Formats: sequence, C-alpha cells, structure tokens
Amino acid sequence: MEEPRAPRIIVIATKYGLIQGLLSFIVFLVRTLAHIKQDRVSVAVDTALLILLMVLAQREFKKKRGGMMTYPQGLGCGTLLSSAAAVVTSALV
Repeated sequence: MEEPRAPRIIVIATKYGLIQGLLSFIVFLVRTLAHIKQDRVSVAVDTALLILLMVLAQREFKKKRGGMMTYPQGLGCGTLLSSAAAVVTSALV
C-alpha cells in the first residue's frame, strides 16, 4: 500500500497567493471607495497581510512535510505566493 504524498509547494503557495490577491483587492476597493490616499498605514496593512500569509503558507508546508523545510523551499514558497497574488490583484484591478 502506498503512502499518500504530501502536497507540493506550488499547491500551497498558489492557495495562499489567491487568498492574498483577493484580500489585496478588497483593501484596494475599500481604500478607493472611501477616497483614502495611499499612505503609510495602507502600505503597512498590505505588507502585514503579505507577511502573515507567507508565514501561514510556510507553516502549512512544514506541517505537511514533517516539520522540515529548506531555505530554497521557503524562498520558492514566498516567491510563488507573491507571484500568484500579483496576478490575481492585477486581473481584478
């Protein structure tokens, strides 16, 4: 009997990238409808969302892989997440 394989990094990063893209679009939409200019607070909110979702994605990857993640895997996860989020946000804006 075969042991089930852990999900690949691209699946996890894409899932969290889609979430990040949608949240960034919602923040953009709220900021636009409220006529709020982009300032330090809005940049901090966007950055905090990105960092939080990167941490959650890497935590899920480590949990599925027995608590181990190499530096290149972590870097790849963050890069893929950011790329997916950028594509979604660009498509919606």
